[in-house]
Amino acid sequence: PEAAVLSCSDARVSPDIIFDSGLGDLFTVRTAGQIIDEAVLASLEYAVTVLGVRLLVVLGHQNCGAIKQASKDYEALMMRTVGFSIWQAHESELESSEDFERVHIARTIELLVEQSEAIQQALASDKLMIVGARYQLDSGKVEVLSF
Repeated sequence: PEAAVLSCSDARVSPDIIFDSGLGDLFTVRTAGQIIDEAVLASLEYAVTVLGVRLLVVLGHQNCGAIKQASKDYEALMMRTVGFSIWQAHESELESSEDFERVHIARTIELLVEQSEAIQQALASDKLMIVGARYQLDSGKVEVLSF
């Protein structure tokens, strides 16, 4: 594969369709709200270290249900990491769902780098680039985020 994509499991957000990719072009990992756990981390490390992907995209999206739920209940068991992103957004005086989605994408990238020595090493040796992106359901466009 050319790239690895960590995206939300929302059925409206299919990385292969969004990026118009062919069979085998993307290594995709999908969870609600692109939440990271040990299996996700191990899968992405495999993509980086064994498959040699040079690009890792963290893809959030407009109207994310996980973000909406977490903004209502920071303490929800499934939404702990998403809830922390919402808390960070509030601390920065950001209040829109779009801002919550962007902050969560940034936080997800931070967590990937913090939690994976393999990803840290690939970044340090210029073997990997990580990009945050937000899929806009209403327009079909992908907003590339800069941090």
